[in-house]
Amino acid sequence: MGWDEKNGATVEQRSKEEANDYRYFPEPDLPVLQFTKEYLDKLRFEMPELPAQKRKRFLEEFGLPEADVENLINWKELTFYFEELVSEIDEWINQDNLSFNPSPHEGRGRGGVAVDRNALIKQAANWCLQDFSAMLNAKLINPDDSHVKPENFAELLKLIQQGKISGSAAKTVLKLCLKKAASRFPLLPI
Repeated sequence: MGWDEKNGATVEQRSKEEANDYRYFPEPDLPVLQFTKEYLDKLRFEMPELPAQKRKRFLEEFGLPEADVENLINWKELTFYFEELVSEIDEWINQDNLSFNPSPHEGRGRGGVAVDRNALIKQAANWCLQDFSAMLNAKLINPDDSHVKPENFAELLKLIQQGKISGSAAKTVLKLCLKKAASRFPLLPI
C-alpha cells in the first residue's frame, strides 16, 4: 500500500495472490504494547503540524491561493521562514497601532491608517516564492542560512507598503543583504 498525497488516499501498489502470501505471525520476542489514553493524547499534542493541516490553515488564515500554499508547503524551510515573516508583519501592525482591515474597502482605523493584512501576507508570499527563493536557489542555500532574517524582510515589506521604496529598489537591497550580513537593510530611510 502507498499514500497518494495529491488525492489524499491510500492506493494499492502490488497485490498478493492470497492472504497467506503475507505470512504474518506474531513475533515471540516482542511483548504486546499497551498505551494509556493520556500517553496517546500527550503524543498527539507534541506532534508537529502535518502538511495537510498546515495547507488548510494557510488557506483559511492567510487567504493565499492554493498554488502559493502548495509551493510554500513543498519547501519546509521556506514555510517556517514565511510563518516567522507573517508573525513579524503582525507585530508591526500591532506596534505601529495600525488598524487591521480584512478588506481594503473598509474605512480607516486608529491613527487614520488602515492596513490590509491579507494583502501584506500575499505580498510576503509573492516575495518568498519569487525573488527571495530565486536568490536562495542561485546560492544553493535555505532561508535560515541567508543573512536576511524575517524581521529584516518584514521591515523591507513595510517600507514598500509605506511607499518609501519601490519594488525594484527592494530587490536591489535584498540582493545586497544576501551577499553580506547586515543587522538592518543598508542605505534605506529607516
